[in-house]
Amino acid sequence: MSVTASADGGTEPVRRRLRWSGLNSVSTLVASALTLLMVSRYVAPAEYGRVAVILATWGLLIQPIIWAGSLTMRFGPEELRARGVLAETVGTRLVFALPGLSLVVLGPLFLVLVRGWSPLLATMTAAWALASLAWDLMQWSAIAAQRFRLLSVASVLVKAAPLTVIGVHALVSFDISAEHLVGSTLLGTVAAALLLFAGLSPLVRRPRLSRALLARMWHYGRTALAGMPALAAIAWADPLLLDSFSSRAEVGRYQLAYPTTTVFATLGASFNAVLSPELVRANAANQPSVLDRYRRSHQPAGAVVLAMLGFGGACVAQPVVRALLPDSYAETATLVSLLSVGGGFLLAFWTLQPLVVAMDRMGSLLVGNIAQAVVNVLGDVGLGRCFGAQGVALANIIAWATAFVTLTLLLGRDGAASRRALAPVLGAGVLFTAVVWLPSLRPWAPLIGVTSMALAGLGLRRYVLRRGKPA
Repeated sequence: MSVTASADGGTEPVRRRLRWSGLNSVSTLVASALTLLMVSRYVAPAEYGRVAVILATWGLLIQPIIWAGSLTMRFGPEELRARGVLAETVGTRLVFALPGLSLVVLGPLFLVLVRGWSPLLATMTAAWALASLAWDLMQWSAIAAQRFRLLSVASVLVKAAPLTVIGVHALVSFDISAEHLVGSTLLGTVAAALLLFAGLSPLVRRPRLSRALLARMWHYGRTALAGMPALAAIAWADPLLLDSFSSRAEVGRYQLAYPTTTVFATLGASFNAVLSPELVRANAANQPSVLDRYRRSHQPAGAVVLAMLGFGGACVAQPVVRALLPDSYAETATLVSLLSVGGGFLLAFWTLQPLVVAMDRMGSLLVGNIAQAVVNVLGDVGLGRCFGAQGVALANIIAWATAFVTLTLLLGRDGAASRRALAPVLGAGVLFTAVVWLPSLRPWAPLIGVTSMALAGLGLRRYVLRRGKPA
């Protein structure tokens, strides 16, 4: 079908929602790229390494608070379809954040007494936990309600927040510190959460607890809780491990490149943000053909097309990034290129997420996340010690390939997913890794990359936007 009921009760074509969701990703990408470009000009690699360590520590502390965010996307569309609000979904989801909120007190105390952090950083850590919960709730609510235009503006506020520090620096000269940058990120997150709340207030302003929904959420989300340590390791282990056996400046160069992974995750999530609620609604409406069509046709085609988009981007990234960054961040260009190959596997992995959500296959996702986390950490230690930041980037490629293969095989055991995309995605991933890693092949990388991206663009239009309608 070309037009379906949107999450908040209106009607809008799936293709249009995919485009708005994609626009959210593109706007976030532009804001991130501009921010990082300015950071490279005004912040020394060693100081940005401090930023990486602080943000990674904050990420580990808030993981127990935000781990259940996707419950809003899983159950929100059902409540919107039935009642037109998200009151029970938001109120019940808050229950899962309460145990983690104890870290608002214990985390900063540990950092001050054991790690030697300043009282200012400890205070910002506590504020970050609360701001992250608010942002998490509102972000997932916007996705459940398919409000991508509003989400785009809020996402830009978060990503571009450090530009305020650089703007002030242009007027009043001072040394930009890690505290300045993470503080601006904190303020940007608060502003974005307030903006989303203002726009979504008719849907979320009266949250209430539903015991029946609490039981359903727990049954669905307990595997995600078990997998929380793995997700924390995947998201935050790289800079902390690299910091243990490399210089703080190299950590800073890696941190400047790491948002490459975030960009690909955001792009993949933009498709998932439309397709998961669509498949959930189709299941609730007893339309099994919708899920079957996506499983048999659109998912494997989308996995190949999106992976090739990432792989092609890896080939053109290095010369472009190298031309934009100053000499002090020269290595970041190679890291961006390598992480983009991992991004191709990440995009392929995201095409499986709507099946996981709609079919309640969280156990399979848990196993895939654990396998990825183990490979990621072992690769960081092994390859990172040999090749430094580039070794950590290689570990990310292997880890995301492991996640894609593992989840595909697990879902494919009972026909829940097709395995047709495995061979082409893995084969292309190995080839493109060699192209961007080996000096003898790098001269050919731009031509190969442009060709790959052009073909992927044609495939994206054909399979994802035109034929890729869930029903």
